[in-house]
Amino acid sequence: MGLGGNQRLSTARKRARLAVQQSEDLLARFGARIDPAAKGEVVAALEGVKTAKDAGDVVAIYDGLKALEAKVAEHLGKYRKSATREVIESVVVAVLIALALRTFVVEAFTIPSGSMIPTLAVGDFLFVNKLSYGVRIPFVDKMAAQWDVRLSLRRLGRLHQARRCPARAEHRHCTGWRRHGGWAGDW
Repeated sequence: MGLGGNQRLSTARKRARLAVQQSEDLLARFGARIDPAAKGEVVAALEGVKTAKDAGDVVAIYDGLKALEAKVAEHLGKYRKSATREVIESVVVAVLIALALRTFVVEAFTIPSGSMIPTLAVGDFLFVNKLSYGVRIPFVDKMAAQWDVRLSLRRLGRLHQARRCPARAEHRHCTGWRRHGGWAGDW
């Protein structure tokens, strides 16, 4: 078998492995809800794909996958998640993780006015480490968790950073970063 044949076999085995895993997951979760004869048909199709995969026959693997797909669609199709639902679930989880990180870990700010000149110039960017202030319960004046992260931040060179510029206002358009110290409660 040439190089192209090995690649086709590898691709077929990968598809077979994924199809077998998904079918076994569906059987484990919903196998009790279907007729035992239907469950036997799905299991037989699963075994056919596994046998073809072990034999290394590409044509037999794809024939077994077609048969498995037909049996799963016939008997377990109503228990599958649609592609739209999977995409929506992934997007919702990603948005929740991003909101949690922004709410409790770090948030980016820009300096809107010149009230902090010469320390910070108008338009400077800051990353605020919210962990040093603790986790607050929204709309209530109580702390859910508070800890001291000063030691780990000192090792990182203090993550509170602004653009690296001289402290004078006339140099506020330069590039780069400078370390800007400041801890919760420092004045």
